[in-house]
Amino acid sequence: MTNEKNKAIKFSLFSDLHYLKGDYINTLTDLQGILDRASGAGVDFVMQAGDFCQNRVESPELDDVYLHNAHGLTVYGIYGNHDMEHHSDGANNMKLITPLLTNDPDVTWGTEDGRPSADGGIGYYYFEKNGFRVVCLDSNYSWNPTEGFWEHNRPASWGAPTGNQAVNSLGPVQLAWLERVLTDAAEKSLSCIVVSHEGFSTLGNNSPDSEAVREMFRKVNGMRRGTVLMAINGHWHTHNIKIEDNVFYLQMNSTRCADERYNNRNRPQHYPESAVYDMFDGYAEDGSIRFRKDKVVSAARSSSTWYWRDALNGIITVTGDGSITMEGMETDWLEGVKPNTVTVYHNPYILSGEWKLDI
Repeated sequence: MTNEKNKAIKFSLFSDLHYLKGDYINTLTDLQGILDRASGAGVDFVMQAGDFCQNRVESPELDDVYLHNAHGLTVYGIYGNHDMEHHSDGANNMKLITPLLTNDPDVTWGTEDGRPSADGGIGYYYFEKNGFRVVCLDSNYSWNPTEGFWEHNRPASWGAPTGNQAVNSLGPVQLAWLERVLTDAAEKSLSCIVVSHEGFSTLGNNSPDSEAVREMFRKVNGMRRGTVLMAINGHWHTHNIKIEDNVFYLQMNSTRCADERYNNRNRPQHYPESAVYDMFDGYAEDGSIRFRKDKVVSAARSSSTWYWRDALNGIITVTGDGSITMEGMETDWLEGVKPNTVTVYHNPYILSGEWKLDI
């Protein structure tokens, strides 16, 4: 076995934290627990796969815990479709959020010179560790048929503008960048892990760019076997795995927001009034406390949202010879309450196991 195949990378992974004070029950305690586990496992870095925070303007405490974490961990993240959702004045925008995706100053952004753009308008990048290249994508582009151009999801929106087509795409500019990045990795004998909020496998409900990306993976793996080993996505609040064309696809479960059903929010609440959670502080843009809640009652979204009891996350090890190990976890539905219908993939767990790709 060559030294190149002996290389390994170990990281912590979580997705869809949906931090929103006074609304969802996800808390800083959940995030701190993920970081504590990561530190104890001796990971190389921590990765969040999108929908991290729905109001970054008023959540400086989240950056204190994640970006400036007490363990000194290097952390990364990507855009989900909810990360610019709040603030109708547009303050929760890419100029604010893009620099907060990572605490690593040495990532290579998808700009022409690889440096961060002044307006934060390019939110995709890659970084390298231990002979691996980790490519972090932004699947929030769509085609505006009225204006005739590709655009990013706008501030104060949870998704693409109404009437746009090819929603949850990478767009042609990012696709071309991705092909260059992966081709370069093949030429340099780097193994790649691709992270996106929307997925690219045939597991279903994935990006309109799925087939183009899978063909790209086939092409670079034909140049050098094992160039792309793994592709990770969040978004669907499910846990599912598929090996396709010798690439390990992982749909990562949500941290705690198990299920959200936006229609019929007038249904009766399904959590008891006695179920209360952590204190939240709301901050204004100047850092002063804007509001304080000593406790958050689950009834805030208890007619439309179901939660896991504990914050789901996993520890993943990938080696150059195609071995993938996942140290997952199991929990339960919060208060034992779950929707009437759930699938085998929509349950409170992250799978533990070992897999071997043909490298």
